[in-house]
Amino acid sequence: MPHPGLQDSEDGKLIIFIIYKNYLLFWIMLFGKSGAGKSLSGNTILCRQAFESGMKLTRVTQHCEKKVVIVENVPVTVIDTPGIFAKDVNVTHLTATGSSYKSLD
Repeated sequence: MPHPGLQDSEDGKLIIFIIYKNYLLFWIMLFGKSGAGKSLSGNTILCRQAFESGMKLTRVTQHCEKKVVIVENVPVTVIDTPGIFAKDVNVTHLTATGSSYKSLD
């Protein structure tokens, strides 16, 4: 059974991990293969063009990026990540980066 905060797409390319949520905060970290639509999903969640996205031969997102939008007086934080199966990407580092973003708020 998957982690309760883990939402997996049917093709297994995009993973949305809800890091933390309560009535005061809502954190979402996007994981997946390059080209899976993480940045586009983040833009959809935030209802604006917050992350650069597009159909390119090279990876669009190079580093973790954090964006925040207020929804009904609750900050919704979305963290976009580079493709997790790229040779130069360390998933442990990405999750630690997400945790460090959380500790900054």
